[in-house]
Amino acid sequence: MHLKRLVVALVLVPVLYLYTMYLPPQYFLLLITLVSTIGLAEFYALSGIAGLLRYTGLFWGAVLLSIQFFSREYFSETLLFASLVMLTIRLFVKRDAAGSVRAATAAVFGLLYIPGLLSFQLKHH
Repeated sequence: MHLKRLVVALVLVPVLYLYTMYLPPQYFLLLITLVSTIGLAEFYALSGIAGLLRYTGLFWGAVLLSIQFFSREYFSETLLFASLVMLTIRLFVKRDAAGSVRAATAAVFGLLYIPGLLSFQLKHH
């Protein structure tokens, strides 16, 4: 089992290094967005966020990374708008109050935690 991991690491690490160092920065944005989407989907699965709220969060995670890459000065406004959209969706999708604070908090925290922190890896053009 450890041999497989070692072989994958020996192949994957140089490929990722070459990917990030020699390709144009837009490809790095694509890589970070892919990693962020996978991580955010896993976070939402662990938090029990599903349906429209989950897909909206994944969409806004990708948008936040793109905003950070292309127009860094609009990042905080976009994050605030995305949070308000997600809170509104939670309000209208489920009318019951049970778990609404937990679901809304987990959905918005996921945006801060995964794409928000990964956005610091992107350089401004």
